[in-house]
Amino acid sequence: MKKIIALLLCLFCAVTVLASCEEEIGAYRDQYDYEEEVIDDVAVHIYVPCEAGTSENAISTVSGRIATECAESFTATVTMHYFDSSEYQQKVLAATAANKAAADEMTRKLTEKNRAIVLKEDELTKLDARNETRAQEIKNEIAELKKQPISYSVDLVLINSAEMMNALKESGMLSDLTPFLSQNAYGRLNTKITKALLDASMIDGKYFAIPNNHILTGGYQLLVIDKAIARDELSYSPRELKALRSMDEAVQLMGESNAQRCAKELANMRYEDIARLEEEGNYVNIIATPSVDAEEAFLSAFAVANAVDDTETVGAVSVSADRAMQIIYALNTDEKLHNLFLYGFESANYKVASVENGKTVITRAGINDADLYIIDLLYAGDQYLSYYIADGDFVSASVRVWNAEAEANGIQHNKSTDDPILPPEPITEDPTEEPSGEPSNP
Repeated sequence: MKKIIALLLCLFCAVTVLASCEEEIGAYRDQYDYEEEVIDDVAVHIYVPCEAGTSENAISTVSGRIATECAESFTATVTMHYFDSSEYQQKVLAATAANKAAADEMTRKLTEKNRAIVLKEDELTKLDARNETRAQEIKNEIAELKKQPISYSVDLVLINSAEMMNALKESGMLSDLTPFLSQNAYGRLNTKITKALLDASMIDGKYFAIPNNHILTGGYQLLVIDKAIARDELSYSPRELKALRSMDEAVQLMGESNAQRCAKELANMRYEDIARLEEEGNYVNIIATPSVDAEEAFLSAFAVANAVDDTETVGAVSVSADRAMQIIYALNTDEKLHNLFLYGFESANYKVASVENGKTVITRAGINDADLYIIDLLYAGDQYLSYYIADGDFVSASVRVWNAEAEANGIQHNKSTDDPILPPEPITEDPTEEPSGEPSNP
C-alpha cells in the first residue's frame, strides 16, 4: 500500500512539474477567456522594407531562420516578404489587396460553420428527451464540426509612413488592436512604447497599428552652457546650471553679460547632438522636445491586416490577429528575435567588433556583398533591444540606448536614457562634479 501511495505521489509531482514548465514556457502569453479550436497553423505574411544592397542570399537565410523561430514559438508558418524601400508601399498595398479576398472567403466559411453548429445545438435543445439515439448523433456531429482544423492567414505589415497607414486603413483591411493593448497581459505594449507615440497613432479612439520606439525626427530646443566659463570661472554649481531652462533664466541667475558669454539657445537640434555638445564640455538642458504627430508615429509601426474574422467562433479576439500580435510582442521584447530580424546572423551578415560594459558593438566590415542584410534600424520593433553599431558603418544603437539615423560622415553614439522625449528628471547634485572655483551662494 505504501508503494502505491508513493507511486501516486511521484505521478502527481511529475504532472505538477510538467504543468509548471508549460506555464513558464508560455508565461508571456495571455490566458484568454476562450478555448482555441483545433488549429493546424496560422500563415503569417510579414512585409518588411529593405535597403539597396541587401542580397537575396541573406534574405533567404534570415527569413528561413525567423520562420523556424516563429513556428516553434507561435505555431505559425511565417513567410517574409522583403521589398526595396523605394517601391515598398506600392508592392505591399498590392499584395495585401490580393490577400483580402482569401481572408474574406475564410471568414465566410467560418461564419457558415458557426451557424451550422448553432443550428445543431438548437435542434438538440428542441429534441424529445426520449430520443437518445438522435441526441447522441447530434452531439457527435457538433463535436466533429468543432474539431475540424481551421487554416488561418494574416498579414503583418511594417508601416513606414502616414500615407501608407491611411491607405491601408481606408481599404478596411486593418484589425483594431486596441484590445491587445488594454486587456491582454502579453500584449500590453502600452507599457513598453513611448506614450507620445502611442497617443499620436490613435485613430478615432482606436489603435490600428503599434508604433515602434524610435528617435524622433523633429527638432529639440536646447540651452547649452559652457562648463569652463559658468562652472569653473564664474563658480556656479552644477545644480544651478542644470536647472536652467531658458536664456531668461540664465540672465536672471548670472546677469546678461555673463549669460551671453557662456550660454546660448539652439533650435531644431537632433537628439544625438546632445551627446556631442556634452562631449564638447557643455551642460545641455532640454527646453522643448519634438512634437509627435501621426506623421512621426507612422514612420515605423506594425499593423495587422486581413485577419480572418472568427470572433463569433472563438471568442473576443481573432486567432489570426492574436498570432500576429504575439510576433509583434516578441519583436519588442525578445532580443534574440529582434536582432535576428534587424541584423541577420553573426559572422554571416555582421561581425561582433567588441563587447564592453554589456554593450555589443557590431560591424559589417569584411562581410561579402552576397551576404549583406540591410534593414533600416527605424523598422525593427523596440530599438532599445538593438546592438551598438560601429561608427561609420551603419546606424548606432544598443541595449536600452536610442539609435539615430545615419549621417554622411558617420554616427555618434547616443547617450543612455530611458525615454528621451519625456521631460527631464529632477536635478540631483552630482557629488563628484564640483566647480574648480568657489561655489556660488544659494
